[in-house]
Amino acid sequence: MQIRNKSYKNIAIAGFVAFTALSSVLGASIANAAFEGRAKITLNQGVLATFKGANNLASADIDGKRFIYVNDFFDDSEFTYPVAVCGRTPPPNDLCNATPTNHIGLATDVQPYTLPAVPLSIAPFQAGNIGTNWNPTTGGSIGIAGAFKIRSDFDRRPDLSVRWGKFAVINTGSTWVLFDNLGGGSLFELANVQTEVRPGGQLQLEANLKFGNTDWANFLGGGFLKLTAAERQVILGKIKLQIQN
Repeated sequence: MQIRNKSYKNIAIAGFVAFTALSSVLGASIANAAFEGRAKITLNQGVLATFKGANNLASADIDGKRFIYVNDFFDDSEFTYPVAVCGRTPPPNDLCNATPTNHIGLATDVQPYTLPAVPLSIAPFQAGNIGTNWNPTTGGSIGIAGAFKIRSDFDRRPDLSVRWGKFAVINTGSTWVLFDNLGGGSLFELANVQTEVRPGGQLQLEANLKFGNTDWANFLGGGFLKLTAAERQVILGKIKLQIQN
């Protein structure tokens, strides 16, 4: 399911292209230094499940009545990114499997979800991930590896999933957004952001997550779910991020 031509997309892509260009200057120091880091993401399943949308859906945090929910989380080593759009002759891997085997959602995954930060060179993570080119002076992108399957019990085909993946935390000035490059749109705004940059290039970040004015908020605001303006501003999780260049 592709997200196109929405508000944050042009900003995020422009920022991503600009900072990629900077890699000719900054890339050597980032790629050759000892790089490590991770993001820990917590999503409040109860909040996601009980949104009601403009249609005042009879949602509840129980199987069969959830507005949306995380059906599964995948470490980078547990799947292969599709080379085609899911649903159009998808390759045989878990991320593109139309009918997740776990009907009732998370049974084995424990929050917070840990997504390792991806170095500029991408390796040792799979192709398709977004490399990190962030620095404290100009900002940039911080790639994190992993993927989510998301479902809604109110879909006409509740056995189908959308996917979030190829993540990048994009920083432009004081604005931070979690971008879903697999779907092609911004996913969450980071709110109440607290950052600390330590000597040696270490970044520590903590923030709340909300849909806000992202591409996915606009997508969920249409169709059968009709996410409301008030629901866009609800805090639905948090992220803790640390990288060391």
